[in-house]
Order: sequence, then structure tokens, then C-alpha cells
Amino acid sequence: MLTYIKIICIFVSLLICCTFSIKFTNATGFEDLLPLWDKSIALNEGGFIFKVMKKEIWKDIKGYEGKYQVSNSGQIKSLERRVYINKNHLFYKQGQRYFVKKERLLKQILSIGTLKKKGYLTVALYKNNIPKWNTVHRIVVVAFIPNLKNKPQVNHKNGIKTDNRIENLEWCTGSENMRHAIGMGLFIGEKASNAKLKEKEVIMIRRLYRPLTPSARILAQKYNVSKSTIVNIINRETWKHI
Repeated sequence: MLTYIKIICIFVSLLICCTFSIKFTNATGFEDLLPLWDKSIALNEGGFIFKVMKKEIWKDIKGYEGKYQVSNSGQIKSLERRVYINKNHLFYKQGQRYFVKKERLLKQILSIGTLKKKGYLTVALYKNNIPKWNTVHRIVVVAFIPNLKNKPQVNHKNGIKTDNRIENLEWCTGSENMRHAIGMGLFIGEKASNAKLKEKEVIMIRRLYRPLTPSARILAQKYNVSKSTIVNIINRETWKHI
């Protein structure tokens, strides 16, 4: 009887191991880091925190099938493939000679360029030896989330532009994106895309302002803004949070 129980226990253990990868973290902070996607259930037993981890799911990137893939955790990788050599140029097609390009994760760069992409992670994907910079969040949603209503924009649910896990992304319209940003306070103060002042400057303006004097005009010249901007700051019609 005990033998049958042992066999059943072993079978169940193997089944669980095949289905899930187990990541455990010691209470002291030591953890076994694995390249897995964390959708965890934590159980504290005997000084350890056990987390059930789902493995990353990888899909081909549209337009770059067989060359690049994206995961549900927001990682981008270049696939192992043959790169054929034609004189001084490299082409991804058959030729006389080739070398094997190993699989690797691509480095993601925080965009500081155009306002449209500012603050988002971007990655360069090559086609015919020509790079094209793409935002990571859009690559993820195109691969994993059907856009049934043909919405044009992508929303980060927690407001963090660099968090490109699939559960943090959703398709949205421009107005839905704006309402969400305002609701989360992403357009307050310095975070607003059109902000010309910093919080410390606004505090100083309120300290320097003197009623019944030309100080509003003088402050406007000093900080290179309009007089109405200074008046709105003083009356707390703007920058209400400080």
C-alpha cells in the first residue's frame, strides 16, 4: 500500500514540475533568478517564500518572422539564424558564404527623442541591414492582444511607461488614454508634457509675488512665461498640488 502511495506522490510531483517552474526566495533575500514570467502565488513555509512561476511565452514579431521574437514579459530577442555574405553587404537570403548569428536578448533603449516616444522603451530591428526603431509596448500588444475594435493607442495600466508586461498593456483610444493619464495624475506639474516650470520654481514664484505691484509681470519675464501663467499659479488655478 505504501509503495502505491509513493508512486502516486512521485507522479504528482513530476506533473507539477513539468507544468510549473518553482522559484523560491529565502527570507534573507537570497533568490534563484530565473528567466521566467512572474505571475505568482506566494506561500510562506518554513522561512521560505515559494512562488509559482509561468514560463515566458515567445511569439514572432510581425514583419520580422524568423528573425525576432517578443515575450509576454516585454523582452525582445534576435533568433539564431544564418547570415549570408554577398561581397561587402549582409543579406538574410541564400548566397555563397554565411555565418551563424547566435540567439540573444536585444538591448532596449529609453527614448528621449520625440515627444510621442519620450519615456518609452525602444528597440532597433533590422531588415535588409537597415535598422528601424520600434516602441516595445506596441510590439508586445500587436503580438499578444487582438485589437478587435481597431483602437490606435496603447495604455500602460499602472502608468509606468517602461513596464511592458502583457498584463499591464491594453489597446485604447486617444481619449481613453488621456482620461486614464489624468486619473492617475500623470499630467500633474512637471510630469505634464507641456510644463515650462519646475515645482521648485513654482514655489519660489509664490514666495516672491507681491500683490498690488508689477511683480506678476516681472516674474513672467524672469521665468520666461506669460503674465497669465503667473496669475494662475498665484490663484492656484494651476499647480494646485503644491
